[in-house]
Amino acid sequence: MAALSREAENLAARALKPWLAYAARRPMPRGPPSQQAPQLQAAPPRISSADVGSSASVTVASLSREEIHLQQRHEQEAHGKLQALLAEAQANAAEAKAAHEAAQTRAADLQKQIRNLEGERDASMKAAKAQAVKEQQKLQIEMLATGAGGDCVEVHRSKLMDAFRRGEVSLGAIISMHFVLARHGSGVNEASAEELWQAVVQGSGVITGIRGLAGRELCDLLHVLSTARRFPHHRVVAGDVVRALSVDPEGYYAELQLWPQTLPLVAEYLSWHLNDAKTMSIFLQRVLAPFWRCHPHIVNAALLPHYATAVSAACARCESKLLTDVLETVRSAICAWAEGNIHKLGPRGTASLALALSRVGPGLAGEEANVQYLAALVRRVGELLDEAAGTSSSSSSPRDSSSPSKQRGGQWARRHPMLPMQIFRGDWLGMFLSALARARCRSETEIIRRLLAAHLLPHDGVHLLANETQNVALAAHAALKLDLYSLRLAGANEQNPGSTPLSALAPEAKAAAATLRGSAGARSACLLAHAYGAALLLLPEPPGLPRDAEALRKIYLETLEELFEASLTLPM
Repeated sequence: MAALSREAENLAARALKPWLAYAARRPMPRGPPSQQAPQLQAAPPRISSADVGSSASVTVASLSREEIHLQQRHEQEAHGKLQALLAEAQANAAEAKAAHEAAQTRAADLQKQIRNLEGERDASMKAAKAQAVKEQQKLQIEMLATGAGGDCVEVHRSKLMDAFRRGEVSLGAIISMHFVLARHGSGVNEASAEELWQAVVQGSGVITGIRGLAGRELCDLLHVLSTARRFPHHRVVAGDVVRALSVDPEGYYAELQLWPQTLPLVAEYLSWHLNDAKTMSIFLQRVLAPFWRCHPHIVNAALLPHYATAVSAACARCESKLLTDVLETVRSAICAWAEGNIHKLGPRGTASLALALSRVGPGLAGEEANVQYLAALVRRVGELLDEAAGTSSSSSSPRDSSSPSKQRGGQWARRHPMLPMQIFRGDWLGMFLSALARARCRSETEIIRRLLAAHLLPHDGVHLLANETQNVALAAHAALKLDLYSLRLAGANEQNPGSTPLSALAPEAKAAAATLRGSAGARSACLLAHAYGAALLLLPEPPGLPRDAEALRKIYLETLEELFEASLTLPM
């Protein structure tokens, strides 16, 4: 009721507005009231409350109906809009569901295609391996049946290359077969190496050349080509390998992670056949060092002593063109591997790792970590000497594949028989002593004395370093540089002057003087002459002259005379 009364008052006020407006527009009367027109003095019309109430009720009723109709119309419009939005949302949901189902179907198809491709790849790899095994067995049967060697192998190689040209054998199978033959002593000649290299360059897949090979296939290829000593295109191969790996090296990281020893073996091939220090530094800076920084754990797991030696040799070939951070990366990787593996090394691994550490030098801060590791290697040599002599106090130290018991065979051992107490071959001894001399590692002198006594002193008239000119020169130079020239290897007396390293090496040095040839012979002659000349000058003078001093002086003089005479025909 209160709402109706307020509505009535509002309607009444609106009804009075015309009258008020009329009154406002009426002109004001002028003059005295007696002169005003009678019509102006008429009273305004009166409106009764009944009239106001009746009009108000009619207006309220009409307005209520209009509001109801308007509200219903708005509700109908809103409902229609809502229905349209719901229909649009349902259409969008259906479209999204269809798109999702299509994406799932496409993903399933792609996964199926990937599985099919992987299955085809595995099948092709298995077929290639089976083909290689079959060809190897066929070759062995032919060799056993004919009793032939090189001729049968060359015939078989030509058949394989013909099958490759016809597309019956993959390039990987060809390289693998050549590698198997090379590992069994049947290296390739110049013509076969050229034919194999041309097959690699031309390729048979989408990616040709070096980048078309897997990491293992690249290593096998370089090993096969290395067996052809007179192959005239070793430098071309080395340059192509560096260029192929230096262009987008990260694109080849997947292969390197599967076969991380690829880079050390490539470095070994480059150090043998590449004379360009700039190209070598490009390989180390753009390929090897970044990969070693990105994947240190993979490198540490795959590294071996001869791999470290190969990489250090490549660094040494670069000389001053190699950046310091690259050398630091190589040094850190080798030292990190050495820290956890020195106790596992055998003689060959010990010598190889020692040479690698001596080549990379101290760290950027001048730390002598490499000397510490070299001292640890010397102690490892002492353990190996104890094991070889059967006096080791503990048999728990593991031995690797380069232990003496596993390395006494082979062609070198047949030419140079080793005694039980000798753990080093002649080349390993020269390598190890040269590494100690390069790093000036003078610790553990007693172990070095035992090592020299076991390998330099003759046993039953047999010298380990007989006909080993370069290793004799390296051993003599190391004895002088490490201040071991006066070290007594055995009891000294006038009848037995061969108690120092240089006097023990004198027979081999004299024999080597007659075989010195070319630039390599000249280098060996220089090392030997310097060692014996310095030892002669450093002999003590009376009255502190030892009992065998005169005998040593005579040995040194005779050795120097023969070296000087042989040097007259050597190149300068």
